Amino acid sequence: MDNGSYGNFVKDSAGYGLAQWTYWSRKQALLNHAKQAGVSIADLNMQLGFLWEELQGYTAVMDALKKAGSVRAASDAVLTGYEKPADQSETVKKKRAEYGEGYYKKYAAGNGTKYYRVRKSWTDAASQLGAFTSLENAKSACKAGYTVYDDNGKAVYTAAGQQTSAGVPFSVQVDILDLNIRTGAGTNYAKTGETTGKGVFTIVEVKAGQGASAGWGRLKSGAGWISLDYATRLA
Repeated sequence: MDNGSYGNFVKDSAGYGLAQWTYWSRKQALLNHAKQAGVSIADLNMQLGFLWEELQGYTAVMDALKKAGSVRAASDAVLTGYEKPADQSETVKKKRAEYGEGYYKKYAAGNGTKYYRVRKSWTDAASQLGAFTSLENAKSACKAGYTVYDDNGKAVYTAAGQQTSAGVPFSVQVDILDLNIRTGAGTNYAKTGETTGKGVFTIVEVKAGQGASAGWGRLKSGAGWISLDYATRLA
């Protein structure tokens, strides 16, 4: 293309460049943009500039990108509204979102800023609802079935109401004297005014809830719920 030996670029119906431009009018516009800039058709910055300029005409896509709360949402908007490949299946959407998440972590999240990500699981990047610099904002966006993870993939908060598979009943060892017992599974529930003291206790139900990354356990005695962050499960 650059030396003029190939003259069928515009009408060859072959996908080219970052967005795999294929339709003749879009390829012609890309070629004109490169010539006007005086650079190679393969120049990265030129293609990025053209892509951004072209995107301004896709108002629905731009609106979706501005409102996107996750890499998956942004990826899907570009896939279905801008690039529009023949295969727009769930498999393709998920795979592209995984690629996007990888680059997001490398370039956006790799600038020293710590993010809290809201996902169904750390490995399910496509389920992400958003990435937040504030833990409280991440908690607010976290809904039942989702967990907040730090940059290292450690669960720091799980939405109240999510049931956790615990293989109940089981016993736990509590090693602190003043572990509060609450009326429900979370620090948003009132304290009963009692504490467990040290000892072994039987848990008959487990739920995720505010204030405990390991979940909350309901005591067999009926006294209430305790944070499993301060209890060791016994074999």
